Amino acid sequence: MGWTIFEIGVNAYQAFLMIAFLRSQMEAKAAVGCREALCFLAISGFFTLYLFWDIRVTDTLVFLFPFLYAISALRGRWMEKLFWVLITAVVMLTMTNLCIVFFSLAGSGKWNSLLLTKTPGRILFVGSVNLLITLMLFCFVKVRRGKGPISQDGLRILLAQNAFCMLLLEAFFYFQQRDPFLDGVYLVASLFGVLFSISSLVEYEVLSSYAERERLRAQEVQFLKLSAQHQGELEGLYAQILEMQHDFKHQIQVVERMLEQGECAESRQYLEQFRAHQPRAAALTGNLAVDALLTAKRSILQEKGIAFSFQAYPLQGCPLDDVELCTVLGNLLDNAMEGVGRLRPEQKKEVHLEFQQSLNLFFIVCENAANPDALKMQGDRFLSSKEGDGIHGVGISSMRRIVERAGGALDFCMEGNAFSARIQLPIRAPQERETTRIVS
Repeated sequence: MGWTIFEIGVNAYQAFLMIAFLRSQMEAKAAVGCREALCFLAISGFFTLYLFWDIRVTDTLVFLFPFLYAISALRGRWMEKLFWVLITAVVMLTMTNLCIVFFSLAGSGKWNSLLLTKTPGRILFVGSVNLLITLMLFCFVKVRRGKGPISQDGLRILLAQNAFCMLLLEAFFYFQQRDPFLDGVYLVASLFGVLFSISSLVEYEVLSSYAERERLRAQEVQFLKLSAQHQGELEGLYAQILEMQHDFKHQIQVVERMLEQGECAESRQYLEQFRAHQPRAAALTGNLAVDALLTAKRSILQEKGIAFSFQAYPLQGCPLDDVELCTVLGNLLDNAMEGVGRLRPEQKKEVHLEFQQSLNLFFIVCENAANPDALKMQGDRFLSSKEGDGIHGVGISSMRRIVERAGGALDFCMEGNAFSARIQLPIRAPQERETTRIVS
């Protein structure tokens, strides 16, 4: 009974190692506790079956369970999930095979006695295997990983390499059972598996780092294009102000001439007509930079036939500086215009921007009419829906970086035909805000 409990405990520990390693390499979705528990029970239960029945199926099939767990509970592409499952399999098979060869060469017994016989040698063997697996996976977790998405072709090469290595280890294990004199060859094959798993990780890191550099470079180019676009909008606003100033000078001359001729009633009527033709202010936030940006965006929205409404709130509690706030607002409104642009002609086109404050939180909410079929999602995250080649999603990543650096959160929500972006920021005292800006 005690031996059975020991074996079941070892199986449970290996199940825990698999799940913990996959969780360290990929981001988990929300509420994955049940799926983790099912995967844990499936892995440990599959291994435990070998204690009671003579199962002729290879235990390598156990890695199907962590793969299914990764597909259902972790974010990312399925090929990337399969890669990390294969890395886990290669490490565990390599460490197991290496210990089998070492103990056999050391005279502790043949492979079948190490795997099946209830002896102290079995306990030492199992402990050594799990210690080596733990150390290897721990080293892999501590390696600094790039964040760039590897290309599909790169992932296919890595998958093929690791699948080949795993099949090779299985083949050597099969032949070693039938010819114990191949221990030397088997040792070389096991050492090759160790080196191969390390080289696969290095190759992954190189490809990931290269992809990250390419992504950042493309983002910088896209950011410069967006900056040029916003600069053009501000220049257009400035030209509009100069035009209004020029027109205003002529209107003053007309009123002066009417007053000189004693036509007071006509001049008053003329001024009322002139006032009626003046555009309303887009916003009155008290912040010149924000007001200029919102005025420019409102002009563009009107040109596109999009209704724009704005509810202001004092910005004293907002922890973002002027540049950060204008970057966030510009991206929000650009994304809203992009979403409204995909509506059918008969649908109502409108965008609403609102500032709110509740207790110690400052909120920025941007809502727009949208077509749900035009939205793209990865898991439960919304992605950029821009068409064509190139790097997209720069505005979203820029907003997320600014908001998270300020200790806030950015969320997107689709309800019916209404899409909303909601930014939540912690309110800071004026002294703290000024100190932060000076330091940064």
